Amino acid sequence: MMFNYNNIQVIKFISIIKTIFNLMKPNTFLQYLLVFYAYFFCIQGNVIFSQNSKKIVVKNELAIDRMDEPVILKRSQLIKILNWTDSEIPVVLNSSSTIVPQQFDDINGDEIWDEIYFLVDIKSKDSLIYEIKTMDKRKLPDFQFRTNVHFAAKPQNENDKYVELKFAKRLNTNESNVSQKNFQFEGPGWENDKVAFRNYFDLRNGIDIFGKKTNAMVLEKAGYKGQNYHELSDWGMDILKVGNSLGAGALAIATKDTIIRVGSSGTGTYKLITQGPLRSELLFEYDSIEIGKRIVKMSWYISISAGTRCYESQVFTKGLNENEFIISGIVNKHSDSLIALNQYNYVILATHGNQTESAKGEKLGMAIITENSNFLDFGETPKSGNGITETYFCMFKKNTGIRYYFFSCWEYEYSNFAKSEAFVNEMKEFSLKKSSPLLVKF
Repeated sequence: MMFNYNNIQVIKFISIIKTIFNLMKPNTFLQYLLVFYAYFFCIQGNVIFSQNSKKIVVKNELAIDRMDEPVILKRSQLIKILNWTDSEIPVVLNSSSTIVPQQFDDINGDEIWDEIYFLVDIKSKDSLIYEIKTMDKRKLPDFQFRTNVHFAAKPQNENDKYVELKFAKRLNTNESNVSQKNFQFEGPGWENDKVAFRNYFDLRNGIDIFGKKTNAMVLEKAGYKGQNYHELSDWGMDILKVGNSLGAGALAIATKDTIIRVGSSGTGTYKLITQGPLRSELLFEYDSIEIGKRIVKMSWYISISAGTRCYESQVFTKGLNENEFIISGIVNKHSDSLIALNQYNYVILATHGNQTESAKGEKLGMAIITENSNFLDFGETPKSGNGITETYFCMFKKNTGIRYYFFSCWEYEYSNFAKSEAFVNEMKEFSLKKSSPLLVKF
């Protein structure tokens, strides 16, 4: 028989009841009161909250239901309304007094959490009340992981274990076989319960897509000990042919005369920022991008949240001139038309069609979405030749501090994506939600 928490609680409850009856005369009011409190303490759970609590209201002003919508509570906000000791932590509870899945992220790297991140499902024009209480941080339950970052170095001996990397230097090669020899699937990958991506951790610096047929985390399986992720398996497969394009949202710099692939010169590094059940983040840094005789530096933060079909990029640079611009792109190897829309203060650049490598004929939609304030122009690279080819690109107005989202919507993950209209509607709805984030009132 499995000896679980409920067995322990019942035993504890019986023990306390026996003690109470031995110490007191029966049928007293106080006795029954103590029995009630013993029941509440033992049966309702082993998480003890302090009386220190505050309520917050989360409001959806849109006339649409919203699933897996993010709410962020800053430590700097909470510290003004709650007190907690070093052994405690503030947690978010729903209207049923249940701790909701949440994570505590250290954004600035000082080993102290900076914000609480959780997701809500909320109806059209509705409001939800949550309570924040402090509790012993050791009692915080584990939550199901819906996001993941995986970057593994292959061992020299094929019988040894793969080594998980939290930091690494980019390989100085363009050869795929070298990266395949060093890393599980040529570089770091990031995923959620809908989609997965990977980076070629070498001078190519492209981004590829793993289409997923499951909500489970799968990156540990992809390419492990010879697994062929180019063939459709029970979890999915590599669905994109990147070639010399920017693939699924990789970066370049446009100058007056040319387009320079970020990562094709100089040195670069990878660093894991956070890996949590609801959100994960990594950082690529490039210390010596060569533009003529000048050196440009770039920091590229990539994050992925549960429940979405995209990853988010934030890009910061030092050394770009005012006539040099950051661009990102979508491979157009199997696409002959670009969908360009402006919705709710967001620009959508997208493709849809038979764009996968599975040879099954299923549809794939890809998109770059960014705010109007970031957007400058869009265009297309040559189909062949030297440098970056077969790419629709988005050019950003600012040369630092930009933010964009890259979407992958695969028919085998959600059958509605067989239709272009369903895919485009998903992009429009995302833009609408981004233009009207949930309101949080303390």
